[in-house]
Amino acid sequence: MSASDLSAFELYALHWDERGQAITASFEGPLDEAARRTWEAPPEHDWVRFHLRFAAVDDVQVRGWSYQLPTRVEQVPVGTGFRSR
Repeated sequence: MSASDLSAFELYALHWDERGQAITASFEGPLDEAARRTWEAPPEHDWVRFHLRFAAVDDVQVRGWSYQLPTRVEQVPVGTGFRSR
C-alpha cells in the first residue's frame, strides 16, 4: 500500500469521464523550495498545478464530499490491480 500526502494542495476539480472508465483529480498549490530545486524551476515559479488520472476505474462509491484539507490518495492492492481511495 502506498499513500501520497497532498495536504499542501487544493483539490479544485474532479472529473468523471462518462465515455470510459477514467477519473481525473486536479490539484494546485504552492511550489516549495525543495521541489523548485528538484525541477530546476526559476524563482518566479511558486505555484504548481497537476492532474492525477485514474484510467481504469471499474467501481466508484462516493459517500460524501468535502473540499477541506487534508486530501490523501491511497492505492490498495486488490487482486491483480490497485484500488485508489
